[in-house]
Formats: sequence, structure tokens, C-alpha cells
Amino acid sequence: MLPTTTIGSFPLSPTAENFRRALLDQVMCNITFPALPQLKDFCMLFLEEFSRNKCGIEVVGDTAWLVSSIKTPRVSGVVHQLHEAIEVLKKVRGEVSLKVQVTGPLTLASVTKVTDKMVALSYESVVEEFIDAVTGIVDQLSEPREVKVVFIDEPSLPYASFMGVEEDLLIKAISKPLSKAAAKGKLVGVHVCGDIRGFASILLQTSAKILHHEFKGFPRNLAAYSRRDLESYDKLLGLGCVQTVPKNGDIEVESVDEVVGFIKHAGEVFGFERLFLAPDCGFKGFRQAFGSEDEAQRTAVLKMRLMSEAAELVRTTIL
Repeated sequence: MLPTTTIGSFPLSPTAENFRRALLDQVMCNITFPALPQLKDFCMLFLEEFSRNKCGIEVVGDTAWLVSSIKTPRVSGVVHQLHEAIEVLKKVRGEVSLKVQVTGPLTLASVTKVTDKMVALSYESVVEEFIDAVTGIVDQLSEPREVKVVFIDEPSLPYASFMGVEEDLLIKAISKPLSKAAAKGKLVGVHVCGDIRGFASILLQTSAKILHHEFKGFPRNLAAYSRRDLESYDKLLGLGCVQTVPKNGDIEVESVDEVVGFIKHAGEVFGFERLFLAPDCGFKGFRQAFGSEDEAQRTAVLKMRLMSEAAELVRTTIL
């Protein structure tokens, strides 16, 4: 009960040493399902694989351009990191229960340019191609038995809706890739940060078992779902229970009692058996808030540790 994970991004520069550090920091903090660390931009991490494999995208500088039909790339770089993480976790934990996350088709399409003024999200046919390609990527990354949890990260879901993408396509963008992982026995989820109160009905209809959002820093999101919603659709609530966005310009580290109280309140509203704990969002933004990435990572560790401690205290209380 009350398993924990992270979103996957960390405020460290993308080196092999930092990849290992971000992974082992999660282990040290007793995270139930450590996430495959993302030290690059979560969109470019995958768009560069498209570009490298000549699968319809060319990355020029820090911009991705659509140059032909989108195809599924062999994401060899991410697969290599995945197998490296599995070997590291086998040595330090024995049994491996890893979470992987793939940036969703709506979000990738929202940052891929077709012209100077138009992005791929504006074209339904291109969005469909991204959905098929991301489904293929999920298939690759959910192959190892050590991968237990697979997420689609879709922060651009509200933007896609604003851009006029039809509801059926929004649902398909999340459901089709995750269905591939679910068919392999993985626990699947979706992460959408920001205000999601107008999108709960869409998210409930997806194949995602876990619906993860920003709750600690945006408590109004607690009104997006009801216990009946979660029970009717058989969903788990991915409760963001430590804040990751600066408050008044600073990153505040909550007390354990504060996080315990937040988890207990959510458990009383939605049912403790329906909660799956995580930070509000990724930790990459911490880098801008601190003078050094080392200090930023130490703060991320404090947040993860207090989340795990709070989860254990609540388990002790309710069991």
C-alpha cells in the first residue's frame, strides 16, 4: 500500500556518473519503483532518437523539424540506459522494479515545428503518426521483465485540447501506447501537471491505471476526481505529495508531518488503497533555483526521502 515513485527528471548534467547518481539516490530514499533517470530535456531525449534514425524529424540546434512521415525509431540510447539501470539495481537491490516514462505524442508534436509558425500538433494526420511511433517506443522500453511501471508524460494535453485536437484523439494518444505496455503485464500511468480540473473526464477514459498530477503545489486539483470516479473506472490516483515548483521564488522542503497530513487527507477522500505517491513533477527545475546542480540534487533527495518516510508513517498508522 502507498507505493512511491518519481517522475524521472533530475537537476544533473547528462553524464554517466550523474545517471548512476540519480538512480542510486532513489534507491537510497527507498523509492518503491525508481524511475529511469532523465537528465536531458524530456522531449529532446526522444526527438533526438527520431532525428538520429531519420524517422521524420531533424533536430537543428535545440529545435525539432518535421521533414517527412513519422516512423518509429530504434531508441537505442534510451534502451542502453535502461539496461544499464537494470544492472546497477540488480547489484544494489537484487530484485529490480523499475519505472520508465515516455514523452507522449501530443507533447512531442507540440514542440516539433512544421513551419516557423506551425507545429505538428496542428495536423491530425501527424499526431496519428506520433501516436503510432510512441506506441512503438513503449513496446521497446517495456520489453524487459524488470520494468514494472510504464508512464506516458503528457503535460501538453490541455494545450492540445485548446488547439482543437478532438477528445477521441486525446484519449487515443495516451491509451494506445499504454495498452502496449499493459498487454505485457506492466502497471501503466499518465502524468499531466498543471490545472487538470477540466480534463478529468478525458483522463478517466484512457487506459492509464494511474492518473498522476500536481496536487501538493496545486491542491485545487483534488477537486478534479471523486472516490466514485476512481472506483467506477478502476483507477489509482498518482498523488503529487511534495511540491516541485518554487514557492515565492524558493524551493521549500516540507516537514514529514506536513506530507503525512497531506497523504492522510487524500486517503480519507479517495481511499488509501487508491493512492500511488510521487512528487508533483520532475526535479529538473531545481537547477535554476540553486547556485549549483549538486545543491539542487541534494534538495531533490530530501524531498524523496521525506516522501518515503511519510508514506511509511501513514502505512504504520492505517494498517
